Amino acid sequence: MRTAFLTVMALAAVLSIPAAPPNHPLHSVAPAIAVVDAQQAAPSAPAQVDVQIHQSGRAWYVSPVWIAIGAIGLVVLILLIIVASRGGGTTSIVR
Repeated sequence: MRTAFLTVMALAAVLSIPAAPPNHPLHSVAPAIAVVDAQQAAPSAPAQVDVQIHQSGRAWYVSPVWIAIGAIGLVVLILLIIVASRGGGTTSIVR
């Protein structure tokens, strides 16, 4: 019953989206051609690209990836110590 209700509600939500009318500017090619013509008619100045690379000088152990790897490794090590200390003395022998 819930599946049918959710399906009907999803269908109603999709159908409630208004459709664009056929004379909408996105449906005609003329505005796109006008934009292209306007851009070709007035050439702009060439773009000036200035690339600067700044070295941060951070060490590898300051990287968040390595901090996450170290934290996960520490948690695994603590869990191994806990499991080793709890599982020691009692052994069940079934005959």
